[in-house]
Amino acid sequence: MADALRAIIRDVHLRDYGHPAPGAPPWALNLTVFVEPARNWEVRFVPSLAEQVQAQLDEIHTVAGVYRDGAVYCYKCSSSVCEHATPPTPLSVFGGYDPMGKPEWLELAQLLLRRSDRRVSDLFDDPPRIVCVLMTGHELRQRQLPEFGRSSRSYAILGQLAAGYFAATPTRASAERFALTLQVVESHPRPGLVRVHLNTLARLPDPERPIEEWLASDSGMAIARARTVARTAVERLNRLLDDLPRDAPPAHRRQILGRLPAILRQCAESIERASRQAHRRTRHAEQRRVEQRRPVPKALEDLQNAPTHAFYQDEKAGTYVVRGESGRTHVFNAEGRLVTSLVLTPAQFESRVRMGRWSPIEREQADELRQRVLHAPWAHSAEVTDSPIANKRMPKAD
Repeated sequence: MADALRAIIRDVHLRDYGHPAPGAPPWALNLTVFVEPARNWEVRFVPSLAEQVQAQLDEIHTVAGVYRDGAVYCYKCSSSVCEHATPPTPLSVFGGYDPMGKPEWLELAQLLLRRSDRRVSDLFDDPPRIVCVLMTGHELRQRQLPEFGRSSRSYAILGQLAAGYFAATPTRASAERFALTLQVVESHPRPGLVRVHLNTLARLPDPERPIEEWLASDSGMAIARARTVARTAVERLNRLLDDLPRDAPPAHRRQILGRLPAILRQCAESIERASRQAHRRTRHAEQRRVEQRRPVPKALEDLQNAPTHAFYQDEKAGTYVVRGESGRTHVFNAEGRLVTSLVLTPAQFESRVRMGRWSPIEREQADELRQRVLHAPWAHSAEVTDSPIANKRMPKAD
């Protein structure tokens, strides 16, 4: 009878909670048995033996602190408040459990390299791009031994999204970057209740600043929106789980939880889409900064101040090139009209000269070009009336 009872308790525990932690203390189970002598000593369990065992195991596994927002559960320490439970650095994401059930943290770039993901170079673009990595619960615990929580259902990571790098401040300084991990976690907060959480794991460069504060800022607003959508979807799954009868087949529960990968995938797509939009805005902002360095009045100012050796001719295009300050380069046609302005580095400019694309011109040609440009109708248009030299007449060349 003792062996039969041991088998029942073991099987119920393995079904609902997996293997117990190593060194688990003894459990006290109280079973109610009805004996009827008048019926040939018939023995009855009310509620049933399986129900009594299951209810008390639920009570045993209702341990405060197993699930904690912003942390993972460490099976080695049997705690979610130990030093292994939170990211050790701003660039860290959760990489899975080691065989002893201890959380393993990796820099996002290191995780991508381990997975042979070519997108690792995107993390170091200028500006950097956000990269998202989806990982299943099986992948996160594949190295974990069953005796150290691999098959546990009291706390189980069902899947996660690792993403980064994000700018902690609007300055986008490289030292102010961080990564984050969004995990879908199953726990049992009270007997008979299964709860699915969307947990956010991150460590900002400023350890005193919580992740929720960054998510409420302009920098984190797009990520916060994606997380809100995912949380709403997870809450819908929780309501479906609550509606399941206790004796529902396991396949029904698996069918509901089977929607989780799609929720994480949609969240990743939303984060990467927001990153692409921000990347385009950054490029456009940089383009506007360049354009501010090359307005039409600057073309006239650079033309007046440029020495003779800053004038070149593009014989193939039939245009003239004037090199101004700060890399500004202006191209004029033979009639003296501005064709375009651009900013070139010294190496880019010298390359065109060295390849013979642009050739220096004589002083007389340079002075003639000055006269032709400053007397051209475009130089007196409304666009350049604020230029101090727009209407200034240059002396004729000797």
